[in-house]
Amino acid sequence: MTGRALAGLAIALVVAACGTPQASYDVLVSNVFVGAERSCADLELSDVRCTAIILRAARELDDMRPGHALVKSRSLHEKGQPPAGASVAPLTEDVPAIVVFILADGTQVAIPILCPRGGSMTDNACNPRVQ
Repeated sequence: MTGRALAGLAIALVVAACGTPQASYDVLVSNVFVGAERSCADLELSDVRCTAIILRAARELDDMRPGHALVKSRSLHEKGQPPAGASVAPLTEDVPAIVVFILADGTQVAIPILCPRGGSMTDNACNPRVQ
């Protein structure tokens, strides 16, 4: 085998071992990982609760990043698993969804919606009974 062929094989093995790289998100909570994109129905969220989650995430984006670039799009995601071998503090809250905003400057900001375990009757984004 030539040196070029060996180099190509080595690169192919590294890529195969690492898998497809995930999108790079600026996650505003360090111990939450962005999972697969999902619909409201996939996440078992009613339309009303889903809207409350999106509105809350938009408020949090504005609060945490005043003057951020224009929002071009947004998507809902499930909570993902930490990378293999990562040591991460466990969450004390539930995460019904993560809203990812793609900004005009190309930044992808992930806003996890953190809810008290068991939900909240005063916050529609966290109330599992909201229909």
